[in-house]
Amino acid sequence: MDLLAELLWRTPPFKGKGRVLSHWVRTRKGRRTRVLPGGLSMSLDMTIPYEAMVWIGWEEQDELLALARLLGPGDSFVDCGANIGLWSLVAAPLVGTSGNVEAFEPSPNAAARLAAHAAQSSVIRVHAAALADEPGSVTFDVGETHNLARISDNGS
Repeated sequence: MDLLAELLWRTPPFKGKGRVLSHWVRTRKGRRTRVLPGGLSMSLDMTIPYEAMVWIGWEEQDELLALARLLGPGDSFVDCGANIGLWSLVAAPLVGTSGNVEAFEPSPNAAARLAAHAAQSSVIRVHAAALADEPGSVTFDVGETHNLARISDNGS
C-alpha cells in the first residue's frame, strides 16, 4: 500500500479527508492486486475509482464483515450484479468446498473480469446474464466503466 493510502486507511475521519481521498483516487495509475479476506485476490485498475476504493479497503467493508458473520461452510450464496467479483470472492472461502457461489453479471466486460477472478475458486459459477422476476430481454448500456453499466434505451 502506498504511504498516502496507508494514512487514509488508518486515520479516523478528519476535516478534509474526503478531499485528500478524492485526490488520491484521481492520481492512481496502473494495476494492483488486493488479497481479500479468505485469501482470494482481485486485479484492480487503479484508474477506476471503484477499484481504487476496493484496493484501499474502503468499498463495502462493513457489508463484507456482515457477510462473514452470515455465511458458513456448505452454504449457498447468490451474487446478483456481481460486477468484477468482490462479494463472490469473499463468499467463496466462507462457504468452502461444500458450498457454492452463483455469480450473475450482465455486463460483458465485467463478466469477463469476474470469470477471470472466479477461476481461483471451484465453488464460484459465473453466469453472464441479468436476473429479473420474469423472462425477457432488455437493452443494456455497458457504460464507461464496469460499475456504471445499466438498463437503458441506448444500449445493445
